Amino acid sequence: MIALSRVSESKGAAMQYNTGDKPGEGTYRCEHCGYVVRITSDMESLPACPNCGHHEFEKIEND
Repeated sequence: MIALSRVSESKGAAMQYNTGDKPGEGTYRCEHCGYVVRITSDMESLPACPNCGHHEFEKIEND
């Protein structure tokens, strides 16, 4: 996992994931504080948010 900090709101609908899910490679934003983590392996699980400890994330599109 690579922590990326906060980013602005994403455009369009996003899928929601929870801590422990293995959603595949991509960028995920915490629903609570906006902190962004990057999953770099299909086998890697989403952690609790490193910033606030929240457990719900949305997948965001990479620019």
